[in-house]
Amino acid sequence: MPLKEQVEEYNDSRLKDLSHSTKIYEFDAEHSIVESTTLIPGVVSHEVPESLISSNNRDCAGLSRKEGLVNGARGIIVGFSWPNGADDQAKKGDLPQKVYVKFHDPRVGLVSRVTIDDSSEQEAVPIEPVMAKFYGKQGVTLQHTQLPLLPCWAATIHEVLGLCLDAAVIDLGPKMFEDRMAYVALSRVRTLQGVALLGLVEKKITSSTVANDEMDRLRNHRL
Repeated sequence: MPLKEQVEEYNDSRLKDLSHSTKIYEFDAEHSIVESTTLIPGVVSHEVPESLISSNNRDCAGLSRKEGLVNGARGIIVGFSWPNGADDQAKKGDLPQKVYVKFHDPRVGLVSRVTIDDSSEQEAVPIEPVMAKFYGKQGVTLQHTQLPLLPCWAATIHEVLGLCLDAAVIDLGPKMFEDRMAYVALSRVRTLQGVALLGLVEKKITSSTVANDEMDRLRNHRL
């Protein structure tokens, strides 16, 4: 889909559909003021998306790029590891120590992969909460801890750069806002048979004039 808002709306709708038949865990991002030379009014408040079911790992600290744990790595959450050896989430919002993800691409997380210690005994990659620090004015440093996972039934066209998909439903409708977006989206799918178009608006399928000019220059230079 062209816009992040479209993706979030669709993923939220899928999560709500799951809530009737699947247990939903809600995790709160953790915030803390690490350093400060001044008083900060109020409380730092922000929440990550409502729930985490499917996964889309962003390229961030704590993940191994060499193992393919980067933006666009897709998989299914198959288990959790809770603090103090608990069998389940103690209270709503608690972060697990680890989330076990079985990635669609068997090459992703190959070195980090472990056998889950439960009845399933399946192999998965443990994903731990990651921490980021933000440096503000007046000597304030904030620390943000969350799981680097997002729902991924849908993704923006920019987020799928670098992926090779067997099949995809692609929105080429009126909300496309850049030249070449149609090319980027269509080129992610391996075969024409794997492409399904949603809301096609032909005038939105545009090319880059800069690229066309360069191709003309190269043709003329060759002649």
